[in-house]
Formats: sequence, structure tokens, C-alpha cells
Amino acid sequence: MVDAADLKSASRERVGVRVPSWAPGVYGKIWRFQMYGTIFSLDIKPGHQDKLLATMEKEAASKPQGMLAWFVMKPDDKEEWTGVAIFESKEAYVANANRPEQHESFLKMMEHLASEPTWNDGTYVIAEIA
Repeated sequence: MVDAADLKSASRERVGVRVPSWAPGVYGKIWRFQMYGTIFSLDIKPGHQDKLLATMEKEAASKPQGMLAWFVMKPDDKEEWTGVAIFESKEAYVANANRPEQHESFLKMMEHLASEPTWNDGTYVIAEIA
């Protein structure tokens, strides 16, 4: 989950402000970010969705340095799941990818996937937390 402290540490330029009275701080603001990450697809083996979720929950217990958030969704119109990972910088993203613990986590995840994930890496350029 993204929290205010993580977002404040990211490099950004405020573009617009729409702050409801119940959500001061970062919520309701549109920001231009210089954060980095990936959008990925997961082709899950039949019958392995719950096992994959359990693996991901267990592996998420240790938050890598520089990670701001990650999300995984099951699209309505296809079998593959789609994920998003957000890091404070490209350097933090690459450092995480090179960690031995990340490799071990990846191998555990692969036990439940029919093929390797597809990765689309890049810079996030604008976002809003509603």
C-alpha cells in the first residue's frame, strides 16, 4: 500500500490539487512522478490461483527498499492476471531485481505459473490517489 511518507520521499511536481476535507495530505492530488516500475502479466497454471496468492502474501512480508506499492488484478476478459509494481526510482527497481531474495521469491512464484511473466518496465509520469 502506498502511504503518505513513501509518496513524500518520491521526486515529484504537484500538478493540481483536489483535497477532500477528510483526506488531507496526498489524497486527491494529481502528481507528476519520476518513479519507476513494471506492469506485468501472469499466466497462472490451472488450479493454482489460490496457491499463487498464498505465495505472494507470504513473500510480501518483507518490503524491498524503495518499493512504494504493488497491485495484481484478475481482468474480466482474460485468464492472465495483470500486475503493477512501483518503486521510487529505476535504481531501486534494479537493485531489487538483483537481490538474491527476489530471485528466490520469483522461483517460488514460477511454481504456479505456466510461463515466465511478461514485463513492461518504465517511468511512471503522472498519477492520482483518489
